[in-house]
Amino acid sequence: MVSAVGMAFLVACAASSGTSASLGIRSADIVQGVLTARLQWQPSAAVLDALDHGIVLEFVFDLRAYGAAQFGWRDTLARSERRVELRYFPLSRRYQLRDLDRGEMRSYGARSLLVAALEDLRLDLPASWNPAGARGYTLSIELDRDRLPGALRLPALLRSEWHLSSGNYSWSAPDAS
Repeated sequence: MVSAVGMAFLVACAASSGTSASLGIRSADIVQGVLTARLQWQPSAAVLDALDHGIVLEFVFDLRAYGAAQFGWRDTLARSERRVELRYFPLSRRYQLRDLDRGEMRSYGARSLLVAALEDLRLDLPASWNPAGARGYTLSIELDRDRLPGALRLPALLRSEWHLSSGNYSWSAPDAS
């Protein structure tokens, strides 16, 4: 009996709300040590509801620079992993976008402005980022579901609306021939 109740609970948690959520990269570029990424984020109602109730959403940006391919393999010349956090403060009614690695934050009075800021993001790269001879770059972005509160981890694991990942977006370095 207990296993049947447990299975019914898991099936209910896994049931999709019918809303397709997506995270994609439209374009990306690196100019003078600044990564500019234009994203397309369509969060589900459940993700937006969690954000509006003060749940922090943390996104991981993984940027890599590659050298020339040899024997079918690309050398990773440089890698930078950045964390960006979205949150809402109900008492002040302010949304916040915070770069956790640099400690920089921007505040917005409306959720739509926060989403627009995430979709047109500029991140300063660390001073150590100097991939001399880079032939190309890849960028991927993913919602870090492990950072969600414990009560949301099971639904986030089972429901596709919480599986926000851009996949790899690749582009050539401007001076690569």
